[in-house]
Amino acid sequence: MGNQTLGAFVRQYRKDHQLTLAEAVSGAGCSTAALSRFERDQSDLGLATVNRILSNLQLSAENFEPFLNARPNALGEPLYREYIGRKLEAIKTRELAYRGFWPADRPSRSRDLALLLLRLCQRPLDAPVHLTSEEECLLADVLVVSPGWTATHALAIAAGLRFASAELLGLVAKRLSDYATGPNGMTGLRIGLTGADYAMLLIHALIRRDHAVIAALTPALAAYQAAQLKEPTFTRRRVAATRSQPVVAFAQAAARWLTDPRPATVAPITVIFRQLAGLRASDLLHHLQALWALIQTGQAAWHNPTLSETRPVPAAPSNWADWQFDGPTIKQVRRQYHFSLADVCVDWTPATQSRFEAGKTQLGFNAAIQLIDALFLDVSLIHRWLFSPAANAFEVALAAQPEGDPVAANLAALAVAKAALPRHPHGIYLLQASALSGRTYQRLASLGLSDEAAKAALGEPELPAQVLQGLRQTPHLYLSQLKDLTNCANLMSAPELLTAWRLVFAKARFNPATTPAVTTLFMYIILRLAEDGDADALASFQPAAVNLYADRLSVTGSVEFSGPALLLEAYLSPEDSDRAWATIAQNREAMLAFARPDAETASWIGDLFTCIEETVHPAFLRWQREQAIAAD
Repeated sequence: MGNQTLGAFVRQYRKDHQLTLAEAVSGAGCSTAALSRFERDQSDLGLATVNRILSNLQLSAENFEPFLNARPNALGEPLYREYIGRKLEAIKTRELAYRGFWPADRPSRSRDLALLLLRLCQRPLDAPVHLTSEEECLLADVLVVSPGWTATHALAIAAGLRFASAELLGLVAKRLSDYATGPNGMTGLRIGLTGADYAMLLIHALIRRDHAVIAALTPALAAYQAAQLKEPTFTRRRVAATRSQPVVAFAQAAARWLTDPRPATVAPITVIFRQLAGLRASDLLHHLQALWALIQTGQAAWHNPTLSETRPVPAAPSNWADWQFDGPTIKQVRRQYHFSLADVCVDWTPATQSRFEAGKTQLGFNAAIQLIDALFLDVSLIHRWLFSPAANAFEVALAAQPEGDPVAANLAALAVAKAALPRHPHGIYLLQASALSGRTYQRLASLGLSDEAAKAALGEPELPAQVLQGLRQTPHLYLSQLKDLTNCANLMSAPELLTAWRLVFAKARFNPATTPAVTTLFMYIILRLAEDGDADALASFQPAAVNLYADRLSVTGSVEFSGPALLLEAYLSPEDSDRAWATIAQNREAMLAFARPDAETASWIGDLFTCIEETVHPAFLRWQREQAIAAD
């Protein structure tokens, strides 16, 4: 977790991009002195002003997100991962930091809920504890299906409802079941609620032998997950569905076992565990194994007769796209959770909060982020205020192309999107332009063009040199520049990628050891070296894997580490290569089961192992033959 303040982050970003205070505030309607005070945490700036400043700085949402996640008071996805992975020391550190963030002398139900979740995350799964009536009321008030659903709500189900009464389980199960099977079910695809959330709730019911909840949730889970898996490939919701599928499959298999406990119904659960082990999603594997032990033994349900659905839940827009960071939306969320004005005020007054909700004043940048946190909302709600939609320039241009030749349409959209890019700083422009070309190449390949045909249509043989030039000209690299690089990796040779790797580590403003995109770049390098049959280079590069980020929770992320790791095993221990290739084949089948790609889909989430078998395995067999000839 980081201790950098918001102002200090903006100041560092501005200086890294060699912009003066005057250039940063151009057209923003504020003075250089005001920005200077903001950077030194002496004052705040309004969102409209910050929007223009961030546009001048070319600060993207991608580069802002790591700062937000590194804050000590950040919950959501970082805490969820720590909970599933049983990182108890990290959770304790986060709890201490959160206590320091929110004034202890200011009562707040938002603060109380956050600290409750932090405490529950540290309890053993089999702890014989019950929630208090007040704690259950807090969870019941917040676990309302709406566009405000985030990873914090998922955590409340996974960690909080583990110790809930039969009444709270039934209340939340009814809400989720009604949503999945009711008229708003399909709009649920536009919010953060996932199949894994349904599955975790079902698992708690299985442990408690709550057959009424099991009967309600089982069809709701199937319907909701099936709808998400029908979303287009590579959309955020389809990725979430693929991530959820191992948990969903486990919960469904465990429910069948509870109805018919015999070896044949245990077998599917064993298969899921083997699949997760092969994919090296060890945090998820160990968590599900612990839950399976609890399901097998069972635990008695307990009751909280004081809890009931007595307080009406105010209606909310059914689509996240309808929400904005404004007073009416925030008021709606606050009232939905039954929070008072004082419950969400960190260092401003309830009167200020009331004026903001009435549209009579605006909050500053720091206060807006704190309010997002206090309501457990996704920070992307505020992105619409802060960040330019320029990243969608390609999609907008593509939609404007006449129907006909899709290859020509993609190339025309590429030209339009490149023309819209700012030319300064030049190094960043080169990387952004290259990334657009790289993504267009991927689109052309998805249209069925061969690798060579796609490259020929793109017509940019100088692209790798342009990428390296952009990296060299950029004094400091942020996450967006790293992702620009990975978008071009398919078009670069092994020596070019290794040069890029050294530049990234020399210039990174992020922590490479905790950044998933660095693991993505590592994956591309290993794939290229393996395709070249360069065992010596693989051996020299192997130590780089030791300190890399490895996603042990999500199968969509774990493939990027497990795939390269298995290739290293095959090349560096050829005597045991059959085992590595068998695991690669097993992982291919596992990802097919989890991702459920359409038959006509050229590429899909988690198709790495299919690509390895088709492109790397023939190269490995050639290398093996060459080694055998050399040995003779």
